[in-house]
Amino acid sequence: MSEGCARREFPSRPAVPLALPALLVVLAVERLIMTEVVTWGPLAFGIVLLLAGLLARAAFPSARRGEGGLRALVPVLGAACVAAALAGLSCRASVARVSEALASSSVSGWRFELVGDMSPITTGAWRGRARVEGEACSGYVWLTSPDELLMGDRIRCVGRFLPNADDEWGRSSAAQGLSGSVRVVLATERDEPDGLALLARRVRWAALDVLRPGESDSGALLAACVCGYAPPMRARGLSEEFSRAGISHLAAVSGSHLALVASCVSAVLEGLCLGVRQRCVASILVTGGFVLLCGLPVSAVRAWAMACVSQAVALSGRRGHQLSSASLVGLGMALLDPSLSGQLGFLLSLSSVVGIGLFCPYARFALSEAALALGSMGAGAAGRGVPRPLGQAFGRLGRVGRGALDALAACVVCQASTFAIGASSFGSVSLVAPLTNLLAAPVLGILMPLGLAAGVASPAPVAADGLARLAGVVAQPLLAGVSWLSSLGLA
Repeated sequence: MSEGCARREFPSRPAVPLALPALLVVLAVERLIMTEVVTWGPLAFGIVLLLAGLLARAAFPSARRGEGGLRALVPVLGAACVAAALAGLSCRASVARVSEALASSSVSGWRFELVGDMSPITTGAWRGRARVEGEACSGYVWLTSPDELLMGDRIRCVGRFLPNADDEWGRSSAAQGLSGSVRVVLATERDEPDGLALLARRVRWAALDVLRPGESDSGALLAACVCGYAPPMRARGLSEEFSRAGISHLAAVSGSHLALVASCVSAVLEGLCLGVRQRCVASILVTGGFVLLCGLPVSAVRAWAMACVSQAVALSGRRGHQLSSASLVGLGMALLDPSLSGQLGFLLSLSSVVGIGLFCPYARFALSEAALALGSMGAGAAGRGVPRPLGQAFGRLGRVGRGALDALAACVVCQASTFAIGASSFGSVSLVAPLTNLLAAPVLGILMPLGLAAGVASPAPVAADGLARLAGVVAQPLLAGVSWLSSLGLA
């Protein structure tokens, strides 16, 4: 009885930091301002809320135990509202200013730098996000080109600028901090990046040459997982299959990939005579280099910043708290760049991490209870006339390992946390995602180290080719399973 009670101990309530409600307020206010739903209202409301909270604290300084955090909530939310309103208004003004400047001048007088990989579009052209620089201002636009340009390329061109239209695509682009679209007719200059960016690009493309993403589905998957290069997956139709199966995040560099890289680095560093501080610094530098090689996707940047905060907390001798780290990092990133409130990758990544911090213990508890109940059903099935094979199946489900339950709980929580964003953005939700994630996670744990080893071994072509081929063999069962699951009628 005591063992059963220990098993059924209900998880404790998670500690919710003040940074989390402040983050939600910041994202909501910035999104409303960037989409031009409101203008000055949030700023005025935030000032009133901040003053009211400060006056209340000054008028009633004494508070009973446990009320300190609640009393601080009002001024914190007011300050977050004011900061988000100022950041959002500044960003929106910058978007409008760049749009007006581009519309009133020749495109050939501006310089464009690709800040991400281009993707093929239905017209046969390529489109990517680019930073645009003029004499008086700078910002971001969509750059459409008949030929693929590489991330980091700096060009001058003859082309045509189209401001954001008053439709869903235009509003979405404005919310992401983009001033419009530039269609390249003729590139008159094309320069490579310099310094560290050039080194990172050469290392990345050396790894891609080894992985050969254009030759096979496994190569395309490895390029997306290891180098953050997704166009081959889209061109081969794999992105659609992974989306239907609910594991698009495995083909986009994010926190899970960074955790695998960190574990590989930790395994290597354990064999060296280094102190804890040196190992932490080395892990941060290597994972930061990995994020740089992948093109600085916002989900990976968020995960790396969280890792930096966690390592700093650990080195200071204090206990880490995932929810606090995620909230503080998300808050800082959103205030520094309000356009993140409109970028789907950032919102999905942040929602998943916050959801896991809040609800994963409860989901794990519920699944453990279900597994125990299924085990009991399997044990007593014979006495109740249940067919033996069915009873055995219930018994096996009841003996599901703790690792599998943890993975399934995390997947279910991520699905629930991102349900509203995914459904409103894509118009569909994957019903097979929990099963697919449960089957794919162990394969990714083998695939990523092999792909990384192949990329690192690129100066030795024979070894790199052998590792890439082995990784391709490991990827085949995953690709076959995803293809089958995504083809189910109700996937």
